[in-house]
Amino acid sequence: MRLVLILSALHFVLMWIALLSGLSFMDMDGSEPTALPSAISSVASSCAFVLMQPGALLWTTWASHNLPDVFEWALTIINSLVWGAVLALVWTWLRRRNRPA
Repeated sequence: MRLVLILSALHFVLMWIALLSGLSFMDMDGSEPTALPSAISSVASSCAFVLMQPGALLWTTWASHNLPDVFEWALTIINSLVWGAVLALVWTWLRRRNRPA
Protein backbone atom coordinates (compact mmCIF):
# COMPACT_ATOMS: atom_id res chain seq x y z
CA MET A 1 0.00 0.00 0.00
CA ARG A 2 2.86 2.35 0.78
CA LEU A 3 4.37 1.75 -2.67
CA VAL A 4 1.02 2.62 -4.29
CA LEU A 5 0.84 5.90 -2.39
CA ILE A 6 4.44 6.82 -3.22
CA LEU A 7 3.98 6.05 -6.92
CA SER A 8 0.63 7.87 -6.96
CA ALA A 9 2.20 10.98 -5.44
CA LEU A 10 5.07 10.77 -7.92
CA HIS A 11 2.60 10.49 -10.80
CA PHE A 12 0.57 13.44 -9.51
CA VAL A 13 3.67 15.67 -9.27
CA LEU A 14 5.06 14.60 -12.66
CA MET A 15 1.69 15.14 -14.33
CA TRP A 16 1.46 18.70 -13.00
CA ILE A 17 5.08 19.47 -13.91
CA ALA A 18 4.46 18.27 -17.47
CA LEU A 19 1.16 20.15 -17.73
CA LEU A 20 2.54 23.43 -16.39
CA SER A 21 5.75 23.11 -18.41
CA GLY A 22 3.74 22.58 -21.57
CA LEU A 23 1.70 25.69 -20.87
CA SER A 24 4.59 27.90 -19.79
CA PHE A 25 6.55 27.40 -22.99
CA MET A 26 3.60 28.22 -25.27
CA ASP A 27 3.00 31.58 -26.87
CA MET A 28 0.18 32.63 -24.55
CA ASP A 29 -0.12 36.30 -25.48
CA GLY A 30 -1.40 35.56 -28.97
CA SER A 31 1.03 37.96 -30.64
CA GLU A 32 1.96 35.32 -33.20
CA PRO A 33 -1.10 33.14 -33.84
CA THR A 34 0.64 31.18 -36.58
CA ALA A 35 3.76 30.39 -34.53
CA LEU A 36 4.37 26.74 -33.83
CA PRO A 37 4.75 25.64 -30.20
CA SER A 38 8.30 25.08 -29.01
CA ALA A 39 9.76 21.58 -28.85
CA ILE A 40 9.73 21.69 -25.04
CA SER A 41 6.08 22.68 -25.05
CA SER A 42 5.18 19.88 -27.47
CA VAL A 43 7.03 17.20 -25.50
CA ALA A 44 5.68 18.40 -22.14
CA SER A 45 2.11 18.62 -23.48
CA SER A 46 2.37 15.11 -24.94
CA CYS A 47 3.68 13.75 -21.64
CA ALA A 48 0.89 15.51 -19.75
CA PHE A 49 -1.70 14.08 -22.16
CA VAL A 50 -0.44 10.53 -21.54
CA LEU A 51 -0.20 11.00 -17.76
CA MET A 52 -3.74 12.40 -17.58
CA GLN A 53 -5.22 9.23 -19.10
CA PRO A 54 -7.60 7.48 -18.43
CA GLY A 55 -9.07 10.22 -16.25
CA ALA A 56 -9.11 12.78 -19.06
CA LEU A 57 -11.28 10.45 -21.13
CA LEU A 58 -13.93 10.51 -18.41
CA TRP A 59 -13.98 14.29 -17.97
CA THR A 60 -16.17 15.58 -20.79
CA THR A 61 -17.15 19.09 -21.85
CA TRP A 62 -20.56 18.48 -20.31
CA ALA A 63 -18.96 17.53 -17.01
CA SER A 64 -16.75 20.60 -16.95
CA HIS A 65 -19.77 22.87 -17.45
CA ASN A 66 -22.22 21.09 -15.14
CA LEU A 67 -20.21 19.62 -12.27
CA PRO A 68 -18.32 21.42 -9.51
CA ASP A 69 -14.52 21.59 -9.58
CA VAL A 70 -14.28 19.20 -6.64
CA PHE A 71 -15.30 16.35 -8.96
CA GLU A 72 -12.48 17.20 -11.36
CA TRP A 73 -9.98 17.24 -8.49
CA ALA A 74 -11.34 13.93 -7.21
CA LEU A 75 -11.00 12.41 -10.69
CA THR A 76 -7.41 13.70 -10.90
CA ILE A 77 -6.53 12.11 -7.57
CA ILE A 78 -8.26 8.84 -8.46
CA ASN A 79 -6.41 8.85 -11.79
CA SER A 80 -3.08 9.15 -9.95
CA LEU A 81 -4.11 6.34 -7.59
CA VAL A 82 -4.91 4.12 -10.59
CA TRP A 83 -1.49 4.87 -12.09
CA GLY A 84 0.16 4.19 -8.73
CA ALA A 85 -1.65 0.87 -8.31
CA VAL A 86 -0.80 -0.32 -11.82
CA LEU A 87 2.84 0.72 -11.49
CA ALA A 88 3.05 -1.02 -8.09
CA LEU A 89 1.61 -4.20 -9.59
CA VAL A 90 4.13 -4.11 -12.45
CA TRP A 91 6.98 -3.38 -10.01
CA THR A 92 5.95 -6.30 -7.75
CA TRP A 93 5.55 -8.65 -10.70
CA LEU A 94 9.00 -7.73 -12.07
CA ARG A 95 10.63 -8.23 -8.68
CA ARG A 96 9.03 -11.67 -8.24
CA ARG A 97 9.89 -12.65 -11.79
CA ASN A 98 13.57 -11.75 -11.37
CA ARG A 99 13.93 -13.40 -7.95
CA PRO A 100 16.15 -16.50 -8.03
CA ALA A 101 14.27 -19.76 -7.57
